[in-house]
Amino acid sequence: MHAHTPDLKNAGLNGEELLSHAQRSAVKVLRRMQYFVARTRFQQARKPYDVRDVIEQYSQGHLNMMVRIKELQRRLDGTLGKPGMFLP
Repeated sequence: MHAHTPDLKNAGLNGEELLSHAQRSAVKVLRRMQYFVARTRFQQARKPYDVRDVIEQYSQGHLNMMVRIKELQRRLDGTLGKPGMFLP
């Protein structure tokens, strides 16, 4: 056996004596809860996308991008001047 692992045979203990019944029950409950949360998340991830929601999110993102571009163009025009101002 490794030096850092307890030698259960020499200590006279088996695996069941390491945890009390209440502790084993608590571990089982926690594992079961983790399983149900993971299963729920997996089922949600597998749901197909609603096409209308996807199109709406895309449209909203596109609108936000256009607003940002216009604001950036306005700021550039204010800083550098409108294009063609310095051409004869």
